[in-house]
Amino acid sequence: MKLRKQASGVKYSPAARDDEPAIDGRVSTQGQPRDLTANPDGAIAPLVQEIGGVSSVTLIASDHPAVSKVARVQIKPGSSTSYGNTVRLLMADTSGTDPAPPSPTLDYAHAFAIRLPSHLNDGGFPRTGLVWELHNTAAFYNYSGPAALAPHALLIRPNRVLANRCCTGPLSQTGWTEWHPEDKVIDLKPDAWLDVVHRCRFSEAKDGLVEVFAWWHGSTPPTAPQLRLQNVCTAQSIPQANPPLHNDRLYLECGFYLDGASSTNRNDTIDHTLPRRFTGATLVTDAIAWLAGSAPPQPPQTYSYASSVKTGDVIVDGHVWTVTSDDPACRQARFFADNVELERVAWAEGKASTTLHLPPTSDNGGVTLHDPAGAMLWGSGSIDWTVEAPPDPPDPTPDTYDVTGTATVDGDEITLQLKLT
Repeated sequence: MKLRKQASGVKYSPAARDDEPAIDGRVSTQGQPRDLTANPDGAIAPLVQEIGGVSSVTLIASDHPAVSKVARVQIKPGSSTSYGNTVRLLMADTSGTDPAPPSPTLDYAHAFAIRLPSHLNDGGFPRTGLVWELHNTAAFYNYSGPAALAPHALLIRPNRVLANRCCTGPLSQTGWTEWHPEDKVIDLKPDAWLDVVHRCRFSEAKDGLVEVFAWWHGSTPPTAPQLRLQNVCTAQSIPQANPPLHNDRLYLECGFYLDGASSTNRNDTIDHTLPRRFTGATLVTDAIAWLAGSAPPQPPQTYSYASSVKTGDVIVDGHVWTVTSDDPACRQARFFADNVELERVAWAEGKASTTLHLPPTSDNGGVTLHDPAGAMLWGSGSIDWTVEAPPDPPDPTPDTYDVTGTATVDGDEITLQLKLT
């Protein structure tokens, strides 16, 4: 395996990555910031332009139903870059939003659509063009030259096909031991939206999975992937490093990367919806539904609610009644006893409390939680209780005195003179 010669994709120099722009949710184009987070449709953000030259990334109104705006990536004549001496215009989310092993959340689907330029049929692209990839962090690509290749990528080949790359497994002296450099997914055509779903179940063992679905927007999505790599290692690792390196953090790049070209005399324009990530049992179905323009079914959001007073409790005077919840919409709690509202308490730090002073005849109550508009979010229902009557007051303690005095006897009469102290 001669990885250096076969590799078609991103290779970084340490200096290039050290100079990476700050993640601020903006695309810098010829010094002019363009807000890329204006896309409200759930694309992974923040995304920043990694390089520029005379090329540009702009947001334009979308004619793809999944999003309201798309990123137009324009590679123009005269483009060049010091980043690896390669023409590229990539938007990068380097916040590491895609954990891989040893994270327990291992299965992801990334969905996006691309539209290629009209001159695609005029000889195609002179070199392989990368449009999407999941890449390792600096600890990997700074380890050695063969380690620089990203584990997962989608490429436009000069023969006008979309190809998938999976280069994973433990690192050997010559490169990654799991080597699938350019597996065909679908033939390409210009001026049409190509919908793509890339699914990866990450594993350092031989039980991983890669599936790629691709179809022309408006046609029927495939029921099975055009490409499936099954029972393969789908994560990179360098066990001989000190300490050993594992895919605990990946980052996303998308746009256009003209492999091996230090300059270009072509105008290459690619429209990109920007990726959206899906997880869960129906991740592929949801991703396809999003690209079709129909919102995937969302599982209902559930929150917990709890009352410290429960049926069967014995309430003593001065008892503190607390209700808690993780519902972010809570703004107020209303406490009741015997069908009478006791108090309305503002919500603070996930809870609200009231102090009870109930008559012995009280036998039930309840609490409700409300949003800012006053709509009820949750109610406890009736809580039956008993009130412990206050104990009878103790008998008053009799006064006690010290008695001193004298007695005088006169015949049958006794005269007492007493002094109480």
